[in-house]
Amino acid sequence: MTINIAFATIDLEYEPFMFRHINALGHYFCEFTFEYASTKKFNNPLNIKLGETEAKAVATQQQILMNFSEANIFLGDEVAIIFNDEGNILALGKMEEDVWLDVNDDFKKKSFVELNVDITSLKIFNRRNGK
Repeated sequence: MTINIAFATIDLEYEPFMFRHINALGHYFCEFTFEYASTKKFNNPLNIKLGETEAKAVATQQQILMNFSEANIFLGDEVAIIFNDEGNILALGKMEEDVWLDVNDDFKKKSFVELNVDITSLKIFNRRNGK
């Protein structure tokens, strides 16, 4: 799988974990956005499905917030973003550390090896060439 890495700041201006119910989809979700991204090729904002009931949504939201805190990743931090060619974000990483939040595993804190990402090709989008 081709893996892409970009860099961005978690947006401070946007309230990231305000959740809402979408009747057509039948579930609660929250989203947060990234600013100052080194590329626009990943899905921004990141939508997170929280659950089908408000109680489940609140519990999931609290767990995600705890996972971010455990990884020492906070609003306003610059993060590394691993995403695929379709723009789907796979993980968020703490800069200069081997600490990642696995988007596909409820944002659990992991090392890069624990992400189990099969890389056949790698593209890095830095601030100088971000398109």
